[in-house]
Amino acid sequence: MEFCRTNGYCISIDLGPDASVTFTYYDLKKNDQESIYVSAANKYEYSIIIKKNDKEKFLSAINPNIDVYSDEHLFDEVSSHFKYVSSLEDIKNFLLSNHIPFEPFTWVEFYD
Repeated sequence: MEFCRTNGYCISIDLGPDASVTFTYYDLKKNDQESIYVSAANKYEYSIIIKKNDKEKFLSAINPNIDVYSDEHLFDEVSSHFKYVSSLEDIKNFLLSNHIPFEPFTWVEFYD
């Protein structure tokens, strides 16, 4: 699931093969002066990974009225709760305020 803005920023949520939840923030506005490799199209990605064991706690923080965890509930609740966030920082603040552990990730992908 992906939420994109007209200013070049996108936030996606994915369920990983290890059953983790990954939020990824795509900054399509970065330029090659900020990278060590000049490419016609580079993309900086910033991610937050929520481990499998914390998914139920995460879903409960979004909607405490859901009794049974399911990936379908997770996608539905995330799409309604985080639809209007403007940055990954908003999601980090939500996780921190609800004491939900996460791992940050940053990398660059290059396309030639």
